[in-house]
Amino acid sequence: MNKRESYHELLGITLVLLSILSGTILAQFSLNLNLYKFFNITYLLIYFFTFNNYKYFSFTSMFIIGLISDSISGIPFGTSSLAYMVIYKMAVFQETIKLRTVFLSEWVALGSALFIAYSIVLITLYLSGASFDVLIHTYNFIGSFVLYPFIWFILKFLLSKYSERTIDD
Repeated sequence: MNKRESYHELLGITLVLLSILSGTILAQFSLNLNLYKFFNITYLLIYFFTFNNYKYFSFTSMFIIGLISDSISGIPFGTSSLAYMVIYKMAVFQETIKLRTVFLSEWVALGSALFIAYSIVLITLYLSGASFDVLIHTYNFIGSFVLYPFIWFILKFLLSKYSERTIDD
């Protein structure tokens, strides 16, 4: 693998980490937008980059990223790791059976992965006695599901432009 491909691969993991850290970074500048109530960009990025075979996305990296997310958000350790690993495994399975020929099938598979991930998060929060609002998680699930086609289109467009640029260099 050459240097350009390595940068392309690192882009995916960097975007996921930035999506996790963005709430903390924005809060430092008094920009508390509360966008987390409406969608979970981290789930969408993990699914997209895993489905598109980015090598730095693995079971281990999902576990570590989940622990980082849990320590930042203050939810019980391992909750995000479980959710990320479920989304990762579902994306790997869907990619393995070559679901990518029809976007609608990929989108429905994402919906099932999100449903399982949110179920795990809610059950874990309930069992740990942590306070949570089911309505926010419901809005988050619906928002994430509806937002995925837009994120998919934007990332496909930007990554194709990036690939064209690196080929021309």
